[in-house]
Amino acid sequence: MVVRGLFLLFLSHLAILGLPGKAAAWEKDQECLFDPQQNQFLVSSISVKKAIIGSVSKVFTSAWALAVRGPDGHFRTQAFLKQVSPDLWDVHIQGDNDPYFSTGSFQYLVARLNEKGIHHIRNLTFDGQFYFLRYQKLAFNAHQAYEGKLSSKFVIGELLNQLVTLNVGYESLKDRLLSQAGIRLPERLILDVQHISASLDSRVDERNVAPENKIVYQSESLMLYLKEMNRDSNNYMAAVFFKSMGGVKAFNKFADNELGLSEKDFIFFSGSGYPITLYKKSLYNVANCRSVIRVLVYIDKILVKDGQAGIEDILPVAGSDASPSENSTVSDFYKNDEFTRSLVAKTGTVSPAISLAGMISTQNKGNLFFSLVYRKSKKEKANPSRAQIAGDLMTWFKKYGGKKEIACSVKPFFPFDWSFLLSPNL
Repeated sequence: MVVRGLFLLFLSHLAILGLPGKAAAWEKDQECLFDPQQNQFLVSSISVKKAIIGSVSKVFTSAWALAVRGPDGHFRTQAFLKQVSPDLWDVHIQGDNDPYFSTGSFQYLVARLNEKGIHHIRNLTFDGQFYFLRYQKLAFNAHQAYEGKLSSKFVIGELLNQLVTLNVGYESLKDRLLSQAGIRLPERLILDVQHISASLDSRVDERNVAPENKIVYQSESLMLYLKEMNRDSNNYMAAVFFKSMGGVKAFNKFADNELGLSEKDFIFFSGSGYPITLYKKSLYNVANCRSVIRVLVYIDKILVKDGQAGIEDILPVAGSDASPSENSTVSDFYKNDEFTRSLVAKTGTVSPAISLAGMISTQNKGNLFFSLVYRKSKKEKANPSRAQIAGDLMTWFKKYGGKKEIACSVKPFFPFDWSFLLSPNL
């Protein structure tokens, strides 16, 4: 039944892609502009058709994650400690599907172990919810990472490599925690591990563990995680979110129950927008305007209800980046004075299509939500389609009185929860 279902999706996807013809190099595949104050479409000339949306899929994944964990949700990774001899310990790491647990996070755990006098581990085990990549950029080179799947063998390899380079970059982490939080870590990390293995189904009830026998690492809020994921369009983070929440079937149920959307509105294969391959054919996420706009409105309402500004808290704002080295894809692709601090959007770039969806802030109409997709009908570079998208945006800004700047400030992303680190109960 699963194979038959995938085959039917495959056929429907071919219908969406269509057959090559004599069309222009780039065709507008989706265009809509929505006024949430009036609850009406201002532009909806191409709004019913499902189009390939690429990494705009991450907006859908963001909505689902906000519904599951809440804007202020955190990821808690715990290490449970068992002494087996005066100078030897067993340590079990219990994950929480944290997609950004990397070198700095692991170094912090080791520092806490060293503070407890633990330098030698007999067995280091981890469960199936522990994701570990030393560096996030490795995700772009790890094929399995695109699907949010890190095999036990892969994680063990990452941990072994981390132990070999345990103090690389530690000085920077140590200085940052001291200067920004007043937390002093050990001068140098020391950890010898005899054996590493996976214990995928092992879950420990932390309530039954004495405080002195556990170490807790808590991440930054989900809202800031999503902001970082959407800033640089991190496929790995999106894939982990999507997989850990239940995958395609669970997402379809969420979309139906919370958004009133069905397969008439969208077909998803992944949480990132990265395609899957079936019968040697790349299958991409597709969605119509109705679904994109509904997701944008849904996110904005959740964040405003939580006391946040709105959708700009999880999507990048053009021209408002923490530093030149941390530019968002929207800042890189849509450099225009009219867009600076008035365009809040997620870019999408896949081989057949270029997309952009989000919000523009205008003088006369306030905040307006939009979705634009251009489809490639023959081999062309992406820049012409982005110029066409920029032209569409400029038309809307001019029509509605020009831009109205959004008040926002962005700090460099850091995965640690500062308030938790400073907690007296830690």
